[in-house]
Amino acid sequence: MNIAQAIGQLESTVRAYTARRDDGTPVVPVASQRPVYLIGPPGVGKTEIVAQAAQRMNVGLVAYTMTHHTRQSALGLPALVKRSFAGQEFTVTEYTMSEIVASVYRRQEALGCSAGILFLDEINCVSETLTPAMLELLQHKRFGQHRLPDGWMIVCAGNPEQYNRSAHAFDPVTLDRVRVIRIEPDVSAWLDYAAGRNVHPSVRAYLKLRPEDFYQADGEGIVTARSWVDLSDMMLALESLGEPVDGLLFAQYLQCPAIAESFSLYYALCRRISDRFQLTPESDWEALFADAPFDQALFARTLIEDRRRSLAAEQALQRRLSMRLQHFIDGVNREITDPADFPRAAREHLERTQHALDVRRQAGALSPDQEREEILLRRKILSALSRPDVPSR
Repeated sequence: MNIAQAIGQLESTVRAYTARRDDGTPVVPVASQRPVYLIGPPGVGKTEIVAQAAQRMNVGLVAYTMTHHTRQSALGLPALVKRSFAGQEFTVTEYTMSEIVASVYRRQEALGCSAGILFLDEINCVSETLTPAMLELLQHKRFGQHRLPDGWMIVCAGNPEQYNRSAHAFDPVTLDRVRVIRIEPDVSAWLDYAAGRNVHPSVRAYLKLRPEDFYQADGEGIVTARSWVDLSDMMLALESLGEPVDGLLFAQYLQCPAIAESFSLYYALCRRISDRFQLTPESDWEALFADAPFDQALFARTLIEDRRRSLAAEQALQRRLSMRLQHFIDGVNREITDPADFPRAAREHLERTQHALDVRRQAGALSPDQEREEILLRRKILSALSRPDVPSR
């Protein structure tokens, strides 16, 4: 299964697990709400699958890497408490709330969400002392005496044993308690994702030319989807700063010498095209590169399409910001009776929205694009507040 298919599976699972009948009981009984187990080679996009699904479904997300946990931090610490049995008082041992379960409740309270995903990465690397507790969590959504809140599902992930010396295969008993989704590298599905994420056009054009270089994880080195995304982010940052982008950088991310060298040559070609032609959203790549080699025309087409997409996205963003600004102004006006109170009421309303935004940011519930939109909206609101005509609008 590729990353796009896996995201779709998680979205439909969230809908099914949170659906309720008319009497309020879950459509899928809690006992049948199996955790989803994503298994696939390193860097294939398992974490991004969960993050994308949570954002699209607008549900909470709490993520833990299980190799960082001991039995005590996952299950809770023992505590001595007084209990009465048959009229006699005894001192017994109970466990404090699991750090993981407590984090879910904190996230649910902070975001005000009734549904979410608990993501447990590297679950097939837990220690033997933690394995029984993990099995209980997978089967009953519970660590010790403390259950996950209703509406929260479990997604876990792991790498096959051949990629991680600490990993071990799930036994049949554990496998019979999870839904297994096997993720395979798929360059076509990744390119669709990469276009929406604004991955560097030279990376995307190169992988259209050389799809066999998308994923490499054998004795010759390692190159993954994560390698290309992280490299793209660094390339874009260095280019914006006027810093050099060359083979020395590529070799640090593309840890396969042949792929790093091949991409370095293609990137140099792309830079020459960018320097020679002033490619804009209005450029006709077919006319400009009618007689050019295919690899050059492919980059030009990718770059021009990116700029068209970027221009359209920016125009759509500005329309949304204008609508949201007007909605903000109208909302404040409904709260007041005296127009002179508008500046005070607007700033109080802005403080409340900023607090909500801070909570979402701290909870990891904002994508970079969403955060940028919120920042730009705040600037528009502050600019509008400085205009004397705003209360009358």
